[in-house]
Amino acid sequence: MDGPQIVIVDLGGQYTLLIARAIRKLGVRPVILSPEKIDAFMQLQNKPKGIILSGGWSSVYHKDAPRISDAMLAAHTPVLGICLGMHWLAHTLGGTVESLSAQREYGIRQFVRIVENDPLFRGIPEKSFVLESHGDSITRLPRGAHHTGMTQDCPISSFSIPKKKLFGIQFHPECIETEYGSQILSNFINIFGVEKDWD
Repeated sequence: MDGPQIVIVDLGGQYTLLIARAIRKLGVRPVILSPEKIDAFMQLQNKPKGIILSGGWSSVYHKDAPRISDAMLAAHTPVLGICLGMHWLAHTLGGTVESLSAQREYGIRQFVRIVENDPLFRGIPEKSFVLESHGDSITRLPRGAHHTGMTQDCPISSFSIPKKKLFGIQFHPECIETEYGSQILSNFINIFGVEKDWD
């Protein structure tokens, strides 16, 4: 097995290390990289099986917001965007992200899965509690995206683009407050068949 199978791109989120810890608990060794390092990493013939974009403090529209080049998506590696990572995916692919006071969420919310067959939510009940921490929200999905979940105040809390193996979730699966967070992360890494390499 050459190199790490999972790369976590740190967009400045306070929970980035928790994501890595949660992945290790699933028996897989991740590596954390800054947005500036991901392209160089991929160009060195590293072929991770999956990329996770962390949350972050910023907005996709801030001039100082972390940026990830389009080359990462061009590699056709499965991607899970969490919070800001989800916003970045939607924005980059032509969706709309806005700062709407009515859709801001901080704390535990009830998440409603609105699809039956999305692989990210395999084994997850229709309703569960999740930890939200966001000011911006997606108000229009990119073309080809499937709306997969919502909360009371945030209509688009998750989406997927199955053909491209791209997934976005507004909440934080790495935190214990999210009931089925570990199962969601496990579903993501199993979509592309990781091998256990951490004990």
